[in-house]
Amino acid sequence: MRSLPSRTAGILTAGFISLIILGGAARPALAQKDIQTHRDADLKGKVIVYHFQNTGKSTEFGYYSYIIPENIATDIKRSDKFTVQTFPVVMEYVDQSAPAEQQKNRIRLLADRGREFDAQYVITGSFSVEGRIIRIRTQIFDVHELKMRDISETTEELGALLLVIIDQISTRINTELQKDIEIKKVHATASPFLPFYERIKGATLGLTHGQADISGDWGDIYDGKATMMSLSFAYDLSYFTNQPIYRDLTGSLQFDYMSVSNEDGGSGGNNNYLTIRTAGFACGYNYVLSPAFSATATVGLGGAWSTLEITDTGSNGPPAIIHTAKTVDPYLSLAAGLKFQFSHLQITTGLSWRTIFYSDVFMNMTVLYFGFGFML
Repeated sequence: MRSLPSRTAGILTAGFISLIILGGAARPALAQKDIQTHRDADLKGKVIVYHFQNTGKSTEFGYYSYIIPENIATDIKRSDKFTVQTFPVVMEYVDQSAPAEQQKNRIRLLADRGREFDAQYVITGSFSVEGRIIRIRTQIFDVHELKMRDISETTEELGALLLVIIDQISTRINTELQKDIEIKKVHATASPFLPFYERIKGATLGLTHGQADISGDWGDIYDGKATMMSLSFAYDLSYFTNQPIYRDLTGSLQFDYMSVSNEDGGSGGNNNYLTIRTAGFACGYNYVLSPAFSATATVGLGGAWSTLEITDTGSNGPPAIIHTAKTVDPYLSLAAGLKFQFSHLQITTGLSWRTIFYSDVFMNMTVLYFGFGFML
C-alpha cells in the first residue's frame, strides 16, 4: 500500500484539521450571542396565534375565525412579558379524545411551526355557532415541552358581547402563560448548568456498529468482510438558527475504527493486518415521515489514518513484524437510512458507501449499520 506524497497528504490533513479548528473557534462568540438571544426570547415568551377553526354547520359567523384570535393576540400583547404574532391560517383543532396517531401528527406540526418562527407557545382554537349559542375552545401548545393544554371551553349566548367573552378567554390564557414564564425564570436563576445545557441542546451522542463488505482488490486480500465501530457527535441545526433552510439538516463529527487481516491459519507464510481510523464531518438531511420516524440521507468527508503491518509466521516463535506502513488519505462517504426517535433515545439503521482514496488502489466498501443515540 503506497501512501499519497507526503506534501499532498500533509496539505489535506492540515486543511481538514484547520477547518475543524476554525469552525470551533468561530462558533463560540456566535453561539453565545444566539444562545443569549434565544434565552431572552424564551424568558419573555413569544406566542403565535392561528385563526380558529369553524367546526359548526353555519357559515354565517365565519368572520369569527379571525376576530377571536386577533382580539386574543391584542389582549396578550398588553403584557410586556410576551411578543405575539398572528397568522391568517386556520389550524385544525384536535381535542384530547382524538386518536393517538392524529394527536402525534398535530404535535409534530405545531412543533415545526413553533421552531420555524422561534416561538415558545402556539395558540389554536375552534368555535361553533348552533342556534343562539356560541362555543369556543382554546388550546396552548408548549413548543419546548411538546405539551398541549386545553385552556378553556366557553359556551355563551350570542346576546352577550363577544369582546367580553374573548376577554375572559384571554385572561385565562395570560394566567397560564405567566405561570410558565415564572417557572422558567426560577429554573434559569436556580440552575448553574442552564447556560451549558443551552449550548449543547440539540446535540446527539451516537454509537454505531457496522458490517463492512470490502469490494475489489482489497476485498480479495481480506475476504471482503470487516467490522466497523463508530462514535458520532451530531447537532440538529434547527437549534442553532431559525432559518427554514436548516430546519431538517444535521451536522456531525464522526470517528470510525476498523481492523482486518488475511491470516492464513498455517505456518511458513506472512500475514498482514490493516487498521483504519477515520475522522470526518458529515451533513445529513432528515425527511420526516411521522413524529417519531424519518428517512435520512448523509454525505461525509474526512481523513483516514491507515496502518499496515506484515508479520513473519515462519518461525516457531511468536510472529514478528517485518514491515510497517502508515498513510493518511482522504475518504468520502454516502449513506441512506432510517431514524426512530423515542423521546431522547434514537435508533438508527441503514446502508453507507465509502471510498478511501489510497494513492495506488482505492478501497471501496459498503457498510450495513445499526446504532443508538441519545439526544441531549
